[in-house]
Amino acid sequence: MNRNYNTSSNINVILYCRVSSDEQAEGCSLDEQERQLRSYCTINGYNVIDVYKEDFSARKYDLNRPEMKKIYEYCKKHRGKVQKILFLRWDRYARNVEFAFAYKRRFYDELGIEINAIESSIDFQGTEWAMMMGIYCGVAHTEDEKISRRTKDGIHGTLLKGKWANKAPRGYKNVNNNGEKYVVIDPEKAPLVRYAFEEIAKGIKTPTLVMREVQKKGLKVSESSFFEMLRNHFYCGEVYVPAYLNEPAQYVKGVHEPLISKETFLKVQSRLQKVNKRDKRKKVVVEKYPHEDYYFYQFLLCPHCGQKISASHSKGRNKVYAYYHCNHCGKYRVPAPKMNEDILRYISQIRPCQAVLDLYEAILSDVRTEKFKGINKEKNRIQEDIKKVEIRLQRLQDRYMDDEISAEDYKEMRQRYSDEIYALKNQIEIMKIPNRGDVEQQMAYAISFINNLERCLTEVEIPVKLDVLGSIFKGKMVFADGECRTAEYNPVVPLLVGKSSYYKTKGVSDNSETPAQYPGPGSNRHECYLIGF
Repeated sequence: MNRNYNTSSNINVILYCRVSSDEQAEGCSLDEQERQLRSYCTINGYNVIDVYKEDFSARKYDLNRPEMKKIYEYCKKHRGKVQKILFLRWDRYARNVEFAFAYKRRFYDELGIEINAIESSIDFQGTEWAMMMGIYCGVAHTEDEKISRRTKDGIHGTLLKGKWANKAPRGYKNVNNNGEKYVVIDPEKAPLVRYAFEEIAKGIKTPTLVMREVQKKGLKVSESSFFEMLRNHFYCGEVYVPAYLNEPAQYVKGVHEPLISKETFLKVQSRLQKVNKRDKRKKVVVEKYPHEDYYFYQFLLCPHCGQKISASHSKGRNKVYAYYHCNHCGKYRVPAPKMNEDILRYISQIRPCQAVLDLYEAILSDVRTEKFKGINKEKNRIQEDIKKVEIRLQRLQDRYMDDEISAEDYKEMRQRYSDEIYALKNQIEIMKIPNRGDVEQQMAYAISFINNLERCLTEVEIPVKLDVLGSIFKGKMVFADGECRTAEYNPVVPLLVGKSSYYKTKGVSDNSETPAQYPGPGSNRHECYLIGF
């Protein structure tokens, strides 16, 4: 292809101006570039047919710069109408050698259009153009690499000191005090974040339920961000330092004030592991629960036809009312608030027998003792595994020193062994959490809950209510006129209450010597039901 690059007035040129955000402050504005380029064209008698400007980084090697792509498409569509594409300096064109040669091929070799800088122009008809382009664009490329390395070195050093180098996690905020940057606790968001960790650590509420609670209280967080927050060591005073060059990833003690204790954090991790143990992709499914106005409908049958009942809201003149109703026979319709009150009053009369509670506590103590024996045995096994991995790591270092493996293989294998050791040590930390105080506290809470079922069921969230009701009733019940007509109870309930006067079993008289908590001969175990509540 014959190319004629002369200085006559017949030469049409396109001007290209580019800046990145940090260059705006260095006196390299788009307007200044255009002024100098137009002045150069006027002196040389070039005809400027268009000017393309963009604010885009030139560090990347890809060919996705919007304005540069527009220039290429225009020149491709109007072949022969453009002879030159000019820019101020070569670093305006590209700060990446791969990009520079790729677009040189597109414009110069394919379309016959010269690309050049008005400062340090290159003669593409000579033999040294490749070296000169490599030097001009390579210098900018090298400068970017050095800046990037210095930035990464600074961030890595900051993290190793226990300081946070990025945007503060939720519950904290960034502070710049005369150039000294650090993070402090956010007095508005921190209490909600701390509440989330502490509630999940108790093991009573599900993580999803706690997430909904803090969202209602004003914490703006998505489901994925919430679970990422729960796994962030920053909240217990540790800073994660990613692997860098030949150094493995690690956690260091942070200089910031932790929101929670390490013990609370490990309890939460244990809870999350239990939630996710059956899900290979570690996704937590958000469950849908019935409306709080009529959450009992799952346990009720119609007293007229024996079918499942439904529940819904009905709009009145001034407000909305909730009802339980039967969609099968249409004969059953009861205001939900009254039904809820009657059922709660009925359930609240369940009281645990003190003798049963004493036995329950003794059994828990035995179970706890046996469990701790198993925990100690598991700890010893994990300690042996840690020693084995540490020996492997030592052997790996020896092989690397003897030049038996490459630096890349050594780095990869060392990271794998380090991660394995950290995971094993974390398992031991989680096993240290259970203690007698926790067991006694949980047992006292459970007994208090049973002794105050009506108040507790009124105050707790829907999932907890459903769990409690599901543990009392094995199936559905017919409840009408404030009384439970038929109900199938969990066999544990009679054993828990332990008062024969509260039970009536078909086939067993009141003065029968047969223990009241068990059905008599020939009777159906499911016909045993509570009365007097």
